Amino acid sequence: MTQIRRVCIDQVDPPTARPQVDHLFVRFDAGGVDGRFGPVPGRVAALALRLALHLDLVGADATGHRERQRRFSAALSSARGIARWALGALDCAMWDLRGWIVGVPVARLLAAVRPAATVPVYASWLELDLDAPTALAAMAQVASEGFPLTKWALRRPAAPIPDTQAADMLAVAARRAVAATGAPVAFDALGTWTAGFIKQVADRLVEIPPVRPAWVEDPLSTLDPTAYQALDLQAALPLGVGERLPDRQTIARVLRVARPAVLTPDVAWLGGLTAARSVLPLALDADVPVWLHGRAFTPALQLAAAYPDIVAGVEYQRAWEPHRQALYTRPLTPINGRVLLPDVPGLGIHPHPARPYVNHY
Repeated sequence: MTQIRRVCIDQVDPPTARPQVDHLFVRFDAGGVDGRFGPVPGRVAALALRLALHLDLVGADATGHRERQRRFSAALSSARGIARWALGALDCAMWDLRGWIVGVPVARLLAAVRPAATVPVYASWLELDLDAPTALAAMAQVASEGFPLTKWALRRPAAPIPDTQAADMLAVAARRAVAATGAPVAFDALGTWTAGFIKQVADRLVEIPPVRPAWVEDPLSTLDPTAYQALDLQAALPLGVGERLPDRQTIARVLRVARPAVLTPDVAWLGGLTAARSVLPLALDADVPVWLHGRAFTPALQLAAAYPDIVAGVEYQRAWEPHRQALYTRPLTPINGRVLLPDVPGLGIHPHPARPYVNHY
């Protein structure tokens, strides 16, 4: 039995990373072999350390998958908000540790079949203002990089203007995105629309056939799937939802009630790879493709490689992920919309030399 000796938080500070990028990694020390996940924000890292103490992980069997599932399932049943993210960070780090102990990529541990060698990814750039003078050049640059799909933000303007005017503005922005990148495109409303506003945007987009999106993600701020039930979205605005959904039960209800066109869950926010893997059969039964959210990019790649028939691809956050990858000695870079799965044990994470961030236990 390989026991976990310490749980640590490390800080990685390579000079090329964007200053706003999180630099912290959760690390399990099993005596001669480590398991890591990151980067995560400071508040998530600190909470992960406390949860590791609560779960009594020091001294636990690093390869005891069933025991780990039991402990984490009990904790996830009551966890909310960033607590699930912190548990997800611990779970992903433990999968990385197990992969290093066994000597295979995590994708090989997740599924019985041989994983896919490459994973399709799509590019998103939600910080880009589509009305900015430089937006067209930025969108054209992303389109030239060979991604099969791009996703852009369609926030409702914050200014107090009528819905009709706001909907006109978004329709113009959508047309600009299509003209600069070509179809297919997806859009993310970032929870800024209302039920009535959805109808107005849909009416305008269907008037421009090339603009019909692959999906529109999270138009409403609520996680209650019944809010979508009365909306006939699929004809004009295929619904994408999942990034903020917290657990398997909620996702099952969303698939049944809201009937989205795509599911976009986040591996870490769900509670880690163990929890994320458990929702894939739900999507398969509902015949809904899964496009994994990109914040937990490296474990998402492993899950997508393990289940290529269910996971259509992974989000590559074009403005942020290259800077996160700069934290690694072997950064993962998409080529023509695909990422080569690292042929190394664990998650394929090789951070630059780190220093202690907070006390370990």
